[in-house]
Amino acid sequence: MPLDPKSYRERLERSGALQDQKVPADTSDVEFDVSRGLPPSSVGLKQIAEKLAEGLEEPEKPAEEDTPEEKLSRSLKPLSLEEYLVSGRVHQDVPILHGKQTITFESITGEDVDFLNDFMTPVEDNPKSTTAAVTTRFILAKLALSIRSINGVDYPPIRDENGRPTKDRMEAKIKKLQGKGLDYLNLLYKHLVWFEGRIGGLLNEDAVKKV
Repeated sequence: MPLDPKSYRERLERSGALQDQKVPADTSDVEFDVSRGLPPSSVGLKQIAEKLAEGLEEPEKPAEEDTPEEKLSRSLKPLSLEEYLVSGRVHQDVPILHGKQTITFESITGEDVDFLNDFMTPVEDNPKSTTAAVTTRFILAKLALSIRSINGVDYPPIRDENGRPTKDRMEAKIKKLQGKGLDYLNLLYKHLVWFEGRIGGLLNEDAVKKV
């Protein structure tokens, strides 16, 4: 909203800018002396106030662009809370590399976490293991537990006929993953972390209310 000329005049008076100046009550066409730091004589107070008000208005904020993760989330069907609660697992096909590949991720259970901890213990306890080696081993193990297939081709299952993961099957799947490029594996892990975040979102209060 433009400033009223009277309000503008009151600001000048409070700042002391109008000391020793004789300013008539009607200030709409008053011209001030530039040498005293006042508005140029070619513009009336009303116009000055309007320009000042324009400068004080908050500029419109540009619309924030969606992150790649947000765009990906909108392009996929929602995860099924019912499936997750009944079976303990949920899976989703996730396109990567601009749709050139599709990774089928599945969630892990508490049993899988226990198995992962036992699987990682020998590596972590080995005094010769570097931090990089432990981290790489962990990433490969998490991918092996969580990737069901790539481009529709199933990866070796890590669970036996009783549905329990075994060390030998885990090693076989990790060995297959190790044939992939390091940057590619990092990309897969990044999407796995994102997928796990979606699973966490299933259990928030708003999502549960919609079921």
